[in-house]
Amino acid sequence: MSNQIQLQNQGQIVASNEAAKAKAIEYLSSMGLNLPQGQKEQFLELCSGLNLNPFKREIYAVGYKDKFNIILGYEVYLKKADMTGRCDGWSVRTEGQGDSLKAVIEIHRKDYKYPFVHEVYLAEYKQDTQIWRSKPITMIKKVAVAQGFRLAFPSDFGGMPHIAEEYDPEMDQPQPQADPKSLTELKSALEPLGVKLEMKGGSTAKASGAVFNNSTALKSLGFVFDKAQGAWLHNNVVNDDIVEAVVEESTGNNFDTFDKLEGYINTCGFNIAEVKESANGIYFAKLEVVPEIQADSGKLPEGAIQKGDFFVLNVDTLYRAHIGNSQAAESLF
Repeated sequence: MSNQIQLQNQGQIVASNEAAKAKAIEYLSSMGLNLPQGQKEQFLELCSGLNLNPFKREIYAVGYKDKFNIILGYEVYLKKADMTGRCDGWSVRTEGQGDSLKAVIEIHRKDYKYPFVHEVYLAEYKQDTQIWRSKPITMIKKVAVAQGFRLAFPSDFGGMPHIAEEYDPEMDQPQPQADPKSLTELKSALEPLGVKLEMKGGSTAKASGAVFNNSTALKSLGFVFDKAQGAWLHNNVVNDDIVEAVVEESTGNNFDTFDKLEGYINTCGFNIAEVKESANGIYFAKLEVVPEIQADSGKLPEGAIQKGDFFVLNVDTLYRAHIGNSQAAESLF
C-alpha cells in the first residue's frame, strides 16, 4: 500500500503516512464503515483518487459479500459542476402523479447552444422504504440530478459512482451465509452487515447500527420491523437459543379451513407435530417428515421454511379460526 494516499481534512489536502492512514481507517470504522481491512484501504485510495472527503459523507462504501459499492452524496455532482466553470445554471422539477411521476432536470452549459434535458420516472427507482414513501418527489429529484450531471458533463463525471437512491437495495444487500440457531451465531451473521444486537427483555433482540438497506437480510434471519418502536426486532430468542422461526403466511393455496391445510401438508409428506404461539403472537406449525409419504411426494409445503432439523409454517389465520370453531362446538355441550 502506497504512502502517497491523501485525505481531505477540513477542506485541505493532507499527505498521509501509515500512522495517519491507520487513524483515518479508525475514524471511518467509528462512522460505520464495516469492511475488511483490505477493502478499507482500497476505499481510502478511491477517496484520494476522486478527491472526495469521506468524513463529510461526500463518498461512502457499502459492503456486500466479498465486494463493496462506492456511493456518492448527490451534492458532490453540484460541487464538481461548479468547479468546471462551464455550468451556467440548472433546474429540476416534477411532472405527473403516482407511478407516472417523473423528475425532469434542465442543465445549462456555457459551451452548449441548447440546454441539456433529462427525465427519470419514479416507477423505475422507487424503493419500499419509509423515506421513499413519505418523500417520493425529493428522492426522484435526487436521482435526476445525479444522472443529469453525469450525462451533461461526461468527460468530467464519466465513471463517477452513483448515489444511494440509484441502487437496487435487493441486489446489493449483504446476504447472511448461515442459518443461525443461537444468539451467538446470529451476532456472527450480522457482524459483516455492520448490525449489532441488544437484548430487550428475555426473548427479544433489537438490531441497531447499519440496518439501512439491510432489510432483506434481516428478514431472512427472522427479524420483523416493529412500526411502533421503529426498530427491527427478533422475538424468538430464549437465553442463547433461537427457538422459533418467523415465516410469511402461505397465500398461494386458498384453504378455507385448518383441516384442509393439514390435509395438503400431509400430501406433501409431512405431519404437523405441534402448533405453537410465538412471542409476537403468531401461530406456527412445526412440521415433521413422514418417510413413507415423503418418498412419494417430497414436496415442501408452500410457505414452509427449514429451521435446523425441522420445518415451520405460519398457520396463524386458519388456526385462530380453528380454535374459535372448537371453542364454539364445546360450548354446545
